[in-house]
Amino acid sequence: MAFGIMVVLLIRFGGLRVLHAIICTLFGFLLAATWLAPQIQQFLTNLPGAGK
Repeated sequence: MAFGIMVVLLIRFGGLRVLHAIICTLFGFLLAATWLAPQIQQFLTNLPGAGK
């Protein structure tokens, strides 16, 4: 949810174009289907303030 809010703020105030956000989203879906997905999930879970 926090990443979604950050994307909206970047689109409105940071100069991120909608096309770039769509491409990044599609890349995220493709990356989630690879063998790297569990490692990425573990990394994000271990970030301070994330998860529990």
